[in-house]
Amino acid sequence: KEKDPSVNWLRIRTQDNETTYLTLKRSVQGDLDSIEHETIVSDGNELDVMLRYMGYEVYSDIIKVRRTGRVSETIEVCLDEVPPLGVFIELEMLCNDDVDGRSVEAELYQALDTLGIAYAERISHGYDVLMNAHIAAGKV
Repeated sequence: KEKDPSVNWLRIRTQDNETTYLTLKRSVQGDLDSIEHETIVSDGNELDVMLRYMGYEVYSDIIKVRRTGRVSETIEVCLDEVPPLGVFIELEMLCNDDVDGRSVEAELYQALDTLGIAYAERISHGYDVLMNAHIAAGKV
């Protein structure tokens, strides 16, 4: 199921056990394209409590180990280990909010082609959706 583009998602992310970020995400056309705005917060635990008092609920809780490189000047390649789901290759391109998502998607798919990633091996859902399906299937 794709995320509703009229809904904002909030994410609390801690990087390297040091810096905590609050990210607002809103899907544009599907699970994998989103508008993101992010800021550093001083206390992620306190932010979590505040968001729960405002009625927000945890949708997913994911641990991800990421290594990054570049496919091109504009495309970052990420090797993500997401226990217990496995290891994934993810391509990312930072763009302005008003960019045509379909052209960005086409460019990313072309980059996957150059890496030899078969179309049948591609996943079009985010880790949050994959993790929730994994849990729902009783695999955790």
